[in-house]
Amino acid sequence: MNAVIEGAVPELQPPHETGGKEPASNIAQGAWVLYEWANQTYFSLITIFLFPPFFTQVLAANPIEGQAQWGYVQAAAGISIALWSPLLGAMADAAGARKPWIVVTTLICAAGCFALWFAVPGSPLLPVMIALVVAAIGMEFTIIFANAMLPTIASDRRMGLLSGIGIGVGQLAAIVALVLVLILLQLPGEVEASFIPAEPVFGLSKEAHETDRIIGPISGLWFLVFMLPLLILVPDQKSRGIGRAQAAREGLTRLVATLRSVRHFRNVALYLFSRMLFYDGMTAIFVFGGILAAGIFGWGAMEMAVYGIWVTLFAAFGAFVGGWVDLRIGSKRTLVWSLLGVIATFLL
Repeated sequence: MNAVIEGAVPELQPPHETGGKEPASNIAQGAWVLYEWANQTYFSLITIFLFPPFFTQVLAANPIEGQAQWGYVQAAAGISIALWSPLLGAMADAAGARKPWIVVTTLICAAGCFALWFAVPGSPLLPVMIALVVAAIGMEFTIIFANAMLPTIASDRRMGLLSGIGIGVGQLAAIVALVLVLILLQLPGEVEASFIPAEPVFGLSKEAHETDRIIGPISGLWFLVFMLPLLILVPDQKSRGIGRAQAAREGLTRLVATLRSVRHFRNVALYLFSRMLFYDGMTAIFVFGGILAAGIFGWGAMEMAVYGIWVTLFAAFGAFVGGWVDLRIGSKRTLVWSLLGVIATFLL
């Protein structure tokens, strides 16, 4: 872990490029990067590649209903996040410190993940859907508060680079998790090799779908463990020492004032609107990509894990390169060239 922390962000902050801010140490920046290592396993295992096919093809009455119910889960989580995020963000700004919020939202996400162990085929689906919504809300709120720490540890010019490194490291974490799931849970009993156990680890049963249900606890435990460096090593803003009620009042006042002032800042309004459309499109791809791949090609967990490894490898490459390009040509130009590349690829 020390090698990752100290080597992930080599000399990111020369003193003359801090933009007037005192940068955090490389160790602190590396600890922030590890927060991406913590969260991407949740997205790869639960949101995209492994749990969605299990949900739609095994837990649901039939794949068609399962796809609709998976959509309801994502819609419920998305609406909740959209309604509460602005207020919670404003409350966090009013209170000052972010880490107390991160601790709470991390535990909420982990609780939802651990609850997925009880997703037994044939049991009521509603508790599983609630657990998925809880995990998604906890994860997204954690990301909001953790991302809010980035401007306090990196200069304006270097934030894009650090963010790109973080996403790339997160994709590598997803690859590691997918490989471990493949070797320890899916390949045993299917492929004979010296590095593959004869049976799934911990005596888990494929027939009882325990190798699928364990995905939730694995993601929750991974998230808890690798959030610790951020909570321990990354400096936080000073707490203003106000209570939750006062933070809520001040946060609501700030939020209303911000919304009223948006009309005077056309670029901000356009950015927020375009960001909403962009994020909706990305979410649709991530949420239903794994389901469609499994449904169309008839892939099981083993094939989906292999597919996820390949997809994530390319995502990691893009993240590392994107952070480097952002440093040299700026965020907007990087985004434009990325979108042109995506469009050109689809036209091939």
